Amino acid sequence: MGMVLTLIAGLHGRSQLRHHARAIGVALGVGSEPDWLAPGEACDFILDATSPAGVEKTARAVLEGAAIDVLAQPVAGRRKHLLVADMESTIIENEMLDELAERLGIRPRVAEITRRAMNGEIDFVTALEARVGLLKGMETGVLEDAAAQIRLMPGARALVATMRRAGAATALVSGGFTVFAEPVAGSPFTPNPWWPKSRAGISTTPI
Repeated sequence: MGMVLTLIAGLHGRSQLRHHARAIGVALGVGSEPDWLAPGEACDFILDATSPAGVEKTARAVLEGAAIDVLAQPVAGRRKHLLVADMESTIIENEMLDELAERLGIRPRVAEITRRAMNGEIDFVTALEARVGLLKGMETGVLEDAAAQIRLMPGARALVATMRRAGAATALVSGGFTVFAEPVAGSPFTPNPWWPKSRAGISTTPI
């Protein structure tokens, strides 16, 4: 029993998970029902296989693009001891620079810089400096207003709590502003550390 295949359904894949799990079990020659970690949401198959890539390929072929995540890995070492998570669009739903740009009416300008960076037209540092430069003169109250609108990603608390119950350390990493990272780090992640990469230069009311 060297391999475990985990199927995790997204919100739009839950109604199909039991059907797909049965089909994957047949395709992999598994004679027993999966172990349901959360009914209708996630399950495990314990396998004799030795190739995670082969198992994953078979499962994905059965799924045909359904909103179900596939993870094949050795049973040994399955339980992880460290969770390091990015903040924006991972632990929280928001992209905070976009939130600020929206409030200042400059979202299209910020989006264009982001597009150029994603296409490799400008490097990360240049893009970051350009986007943050557009915030010059912004009242600090805008930061506070945006921080008040932070929304934790569904499942974020459960993920961190589950990892901790298993004895893992958890940490939040952010390339954004501390005014946003601090409250997030202080909710699901306390008392573990987080490492911000930048701080908004606030010395007076405007930036």
